[in-house]
Amino acid sequence: MIETKPSLFSIFSDNEGKIAELYTIYAAAFPEQKKMWKDLAIDEIKHAKILYDLHKRFGNDGKFYTIVTDGLQIINYVGDFINQSLVEARTKKLTNNQAVATAMRLELSMIEKKSFDVVFTEDETIKSALDKLNRETAIHFQRLKTRVKLTEMIDYE
Repeated sequence: MIETKPSLFSIFSDNEGKIAELYTIYAAAFPEQKKMWKDLAIDEIKHAKILYDLHKRFGNDGKFYTIVTDGLQIINYVGDFINQSLVEARTKKLTNNQAVATAMRLELSMIEKKSFDVVFTEDETIKSALDKLNRETAIHFQRLKTRVKLTEMIDYE
């Protein structure tokens, strides 16, 4: 029996799908912030599709990209955090502020760990897609950060 490893883009796509699921759980749990969580979830679904399309086009083909040293460890670290956050969202009674903090940590870990930068490629399609995902992840973090600032302003009034 031949064992095949999932492609890097397949793993990325799965992670983005799980983030969308997490944000959907938050949308249901926090109706006062439902629009924000739904919008973020929709973006994550789009990200998963972009990555799935890369998976379909490039698979594990080493001719188009390589993974930097420790790249899989970085991806697994982020994936483990996503899975842990999903378990907590399903089993614990979280506040919206805790959900926002988790989402910020998740989005920031994607940025700081440079999740999409573990791929080295000369292919413009891959570069463009990963650059877009990096930019949108930074926008997500800023949206969540703005939400925290608004909450702090409301709390102190």
